[in-house]
Amino acid sequence: MYFSSNVGMYQDYLTVMNAVNELDEEYLGLHLGSNDWEYPIWVMADRLGSEEYPKFIHFEVENESKKLETYLDILPRYVISSGNSLSVGLSINNYSIIIDTPTIDLLIR
Repeated sequence: MYFSSNVGMYQDYLTVMNAVNELDEEYLGLHLGSNDWEYPIWVMADRLGSEEYPKFIHFEVENESKKLETYLDILPRYVISSGNSLSVGLSINNYSIIIDTPTIDLLIR
């Protein structure tokens, strides 16, 4: 149902989130733009309202919510990214793409 109006994105999200669900990480970064579709990430990771790991943290936020970031000292090993996956901040921190789809990617440091 979540993808009924975005059917073309389903396979991309499924590919990345299947890989994410296999990871044993305490923190996973989210590198998303202001209009990117974050909700399906939480739903497909079965993390909606959960306090269990992994914790999703926004990474390299470029809008007003940047000042609310509480995990500034954490550099997650994996980052879920949309759009410009290899932005300056991701490149400086030596992230590289391990799953590349047209909509969403998974990167590792």
